Amino acid sequence: ALWDLLGKYRQEPIWLLLGGAYRRQLPLYASGTPGRTVSEKVTGVDDILQAGFRAVKTSCGRGSLQQQMEVVGVISETVGDRGQLMVDAHGAFDLSDALQFADFLEGRGNILWLEDPLIPEDHHGYRELTRSTPLRIAMGETECNRYSVRDRLLGQECNILLPDVCRAGGISETLRIAQLADVFGLSWASHVSTSTAIHLIARLHVGATTPNFFISELPTGF
Repeated sequence: ALWDLLGKYRQEPIWLLLGGAYRRQLPLYASGTPGRTVSEKVTGVDDILQAGFRAVKTSCGRGSLQQQMEVVGVISETVGDRGQLMVDAHGAFDLSDALQFADFLEGRGNILWLEDPLIPEDHHGYRELTRSTPLRIAMGETECNRYSVRDRLLGQECNILLPDVCRAGGISETLRIAQLADVFGLSWASHVSTSTAIHLIARLHVGATTPNFFISELPTGF
């Protein structure tokens, strides 16, 4: 809110107040596959791709590991070579299942990342998983400041960070987190938890002004 107020006073956009833009266009991915059944999700994913998106995120973490592989496999086939698929496990796996699932995803050929496969407190598990698979491991939506993120980066617990501006101290702290990730050679992607337009736009301003911005979440419910 204070950044917005300063921008109105200066009559300048926040990305300019933050130092200027590295880019004027930012990539978005559709977050969420509409539908309850597999067939409904397939239709939803197809609609998303036809709307012009080239990346879409689906959820897993319910049912047996084999069931989750089957559902994600069908969605991955639906995406095919038309785009890339992110998979969000919502912290549902233990390390053993996460390793098996990551190996399965790696073989699909169109998986952009595996998100939150373990609970955020499992530092050892994230280190082992990140070291054991070439697949991108994405996490960080629960981090509230740059100090906890620093510990993640020192421990090499992920390949891509997902800070959330509504949880990580607003625009100022999110910018510091993005800059810290850049020091470690990592990209970051916008996590949009509250799914409001203000939340999304705040993230895009930070994304525009950081060189290591990767992509932004756009909830399909928008």
